[in-house]
Amino acid sequence: MSHSKETVPLTITTLCAEATLPLRHQLLRPHQGIEQCRYPGDEEAQTRHFGARYGEQEAGIVSIYHVPCPNFSGQQGWQLRALTTLPELRQRGIGRSLLETAVTYAQAQGADLVWCNARIAALDFYQHNGFITMGEPIEITDIGPHYLMVRQIEPSQ
Repeated sequence: MSHSKETVPLTITTLCAEATLPLRHQLLRPHQGIEQCRYPGDEEAQTRHFGARYGEQEAGIVSIYHVPCPNFSGQQGWQLRALTTLPELRQRGIGRSLLETAVTYAQAQGADLVWCNARIAALDFYQHNGFITMGEPIEITDIGPHYLMVRQIEPSQ
């Protein structure tokens, strides 16, 4: 008897900022109130929020903002924030799909680089996806240590 591996569809869609708040709160800032999960720039015209569905389940989110990168003045920087997937759905390509969707959007807007403040637990993920660590860890109040990470973007054709 052969067993076929079930394929579950992964869908990435654009969300409004409000729709990202439950997962931001649950997965990234459970020790804070939901209001602390609203970020500066969430409602800016160029900001985009993306959500992933794995089958019928909400699986992850990411947001990308037109924000210059520290130490890279003169370049079109876009900041990646709140990239997260449900722990039970990790290692299935969901985070990578969300990341690439956000990077593709920033590239279409003329980005030279995408940057983020990465939690130490996520360093390997970002390094495997083309980001490099810049400098020493920084402490983000009430969240913990992070590294500034940068990925250069090839000009879109």
